[in-house]
Amino acid sequence: DLHEGNLDLARQLAEAVPGNETVAASLAMALAAVGQFDEALRVLPDGDRYDHNRSRYAAGLPADLPWRPDDPVFRPAPIQR
Repeated sequence: DLHEGNLDLARQLAEAVPGNETVAASLAMALAAVGQFDEALRVLPDGDRYDHNRSRYAAGLPADLPWRPDDPVFRPAPIQR
């Protein structure tokens, strides 16, 4: 199943990059996609930028949009030289 495969990859990434907020939010999305809403809420980072998905997971719904269009994930930090 595609969603289970995504969840496996998200778990591997979360283990490889512990503490990364974007990775944790991605893991939460993958968990919610397979109906594991309580676990999705547990791993979802705190912060206003996740309120929309937090509300959906609490209602037993998966994410409808991975990220808001204005989310900082789309504006990476400049490369440090």
